[in-house]
Amino acid sequence: MPTDRAVTPSPPGDEGMSLLEVMMAIFVIGTVMAAVAPVMVTSVALSNRQRSDQAGIQVANSAIERVRALEPTKLFKGRDKASSDIQWANAPKKVKDLLAQMMMVSDTSVTSGGSKAALPTEALEVTVNSTKYKQQWYVGQCWQTKVAATPTPAPTASATASTCAKTDPGNGVPFYRVVVSVEWQHAACPTGCLYVASTLVSYAQDPMFNTNPNPPKVGKLVAQWSYVNDDKVKYQITSSGGHLPLKWAASGLPDGLVIDPDSGEIHGTPTKTGTWTGATVEVTDKDGLSDDATFDWVIYNDLVVAPQAARSTRNNTAVNVPITATGGRPALTWTATGLPTGLTINSATGVITGTTAASGAVTYKTQITVTDAGTPRQVTVAFDWYVGPLVTPLTLANYSPPPVSKGSPVSYDLSQLAGGGLKPYTWSAVSLPDGLTMNTSTGMVTGTMQYASQYITTVTLADSSGQTKTIDITVEVTAGGNDMRINTPSGSPMSSQMGRAITSFPVDSAGSNPPSHTWSAVGLPPGVVISSDGAVTGTPTTRGKYRVTLQVTNNKADKAKLMFDWTIT
Repeated sequence: MPTDRAVTPSPPGDEGMSLLEVMMAIFVIGTVMAAVAPVMVTSVALSNRQRSDQAGIQVANSAIERVRALEPTKLFKGRDKASSDIQWANAPKKVKDLLAQMMMVSDTSVTSGGSKAALPTEALEVTVNSTKYKQQWYVGQCWQTKVAATPTPAPTASATASTCAKTDPGNGVPFYRVVVSVEWQHAACPTGCLYVASTLVSYAQDPMFNTNPNPPKVGKLVAQWSYVNDDKVKYQITSSGGHLPLKWAASGLPDGLVIDPDSGEIHGTPTKTGTWTGATVEVTDKDGLSDDATFDWVIYNDLVVAPQAARSTRNNTAVNVPITATGGRPALTWTATGLPTGLTINSATGVITGTTAASGAVTYKTQITVTDAGTPRQVTVAFDWYVGPLVTPLTLANYSPPPVSKGSPVSYDLSQLAGGGLKPYTWSAVSLPDGLTMNTSTGMVTGTMQYASQYITTVTLADSSGQTKTIDITVEVTAGGNDMRINTPSGSPMSSQMGRAITSFPVDSAGSNPPSHTWSAVGLPPGVVISSDGAVTGTPTTRGKYRVTLQVTNNKADKAKLMFDWTIT
């Protein structure tokens, strides 16, 4: 059954929102949201633009770092002029404003391929956050005006060191200038966004500040001298100061001498005589600091004293005999032992003077020594000097031995050719046939003939009084069977004219293995040569009489020789 219950009425004000109030609330909220929406949209757009700009700047900075990673001379490597011209012509206006302040540089060693250079002449595309950025590098040269340390008046903003001129103002500092442009598309840039940056790169040598209070210095140098062909030449150059290690260099040294780059010692074997004035040595330390000094160096010929034959002088006779010497380091000094009584030698000139003993007959064993002022060098010559009554003239008869066969034993008694003079005699010979020897006391020549075809031997006879006689002996050696021989020339004396080319000089040989015959010659007139196949050619350049020795050999070492005299008129 129904039950009644009491109903408590609602408190005042809690009746709820009326429909009108709800509608008003919705209107207010809508109005606020409508007002805030543009702000939010603008904020998002600005944020997006800022991110785009920051990415463009970062791409430009990356391009600048690429420039700084290269050596100055490599900035335009591979950038040919044709593609560089096109790039500059198509540059944006803001870029062209900067290009107007610089002079384009390009790689003159190439004519194409600029797109593959380290700094390409075409745009390089970089993608960041789905946006494509195009990097470009424009390489040129410009000059900055030097600014005084305390300028008066102070420079204006337009005259500061940041200004770069296309041409040298006269006191400008040269730089390579690289302009970097970055282009990309964005809604905020209807015609495209552009960011431009530039950097200067100095290609001048950086100044070096000397922090070494004690730079290197070459020690005291003294003039040097040496002998030609002396393999023991050494000169140690010294120095003080400098930052180790040191390096040495030299110029103007005598031929054949060098300097050790690490020790500073000059060494070697001089190959030429003369005076080297102003030879220079330089020392350089680790920091590149250097010092140099000059000195003189003289190279002398070795000391040579003219050989002396035996001499003969009458009693009570005035003497004036010079002993000559060449080479050596001046001054030369002469000394003598065993001079005949009454004679002396001038120590400065080498001239022997005086008057021999009035009587007697003596053979003196004389020695002359010449000493130079160098190491020193000393050379001694010895000879017999007879002083006594007049002796008969020395004679040496001519001799023509009969032909002899190759391989035959021979014995020539030349003593039968000598006469007069003062005994004992002394014999000598030049160009004896191969296989023969001479007894210098008796003049006996013995041995076995080894080779054909002709020899001219010069025989000299000297007596104890100092007289000498010389003869030439021609020996013909015949070849038998398959022995090597020279058939042409005949061995007779020849004559040619100086300055006229040799047009005909036949040579002919025979014997074993003719195809393998090889020719050579000694004593040919200057200007004349012989080839290995026997061709004698050239133009004589000097008059005189020349004793020529022709030789032909085969691959078995068989030989034949032929000597003859050749006169150039």
